[in-house]
Amino acid sequence: MATCGIERVYRVMTEEDGRALRALMAAPIPAAAVARELEAAGFKTSYQMVYRHRVGSCSCEANSE
Repeated sequence: MATCGIERVYRVMTEEDGRALRALMAAPIPAAAVARELEAAGFKTSYQMVYRHRVGSCSCEANSE
C-alpha cells in the first residue's frame, strides 16, 4: 500500500514531535504554512501533500487515527 509523505514524516519523528505535528495539522492554519514548518525542520513536503492528508484523500495508515 502506498503511503503519503505525511505518514513517512510521522514515522521518523519522535513521539513528542509527532504530537506537535498532529496539533499543527489540526490547527486552522493554511496547508502551505504547515508545509513551510516541515520544510524548515528538514522534511521534503508540499502544501498539496498536507492538504490531501488533512482531508483524508491520501492513502496512509496515519490518516485512520
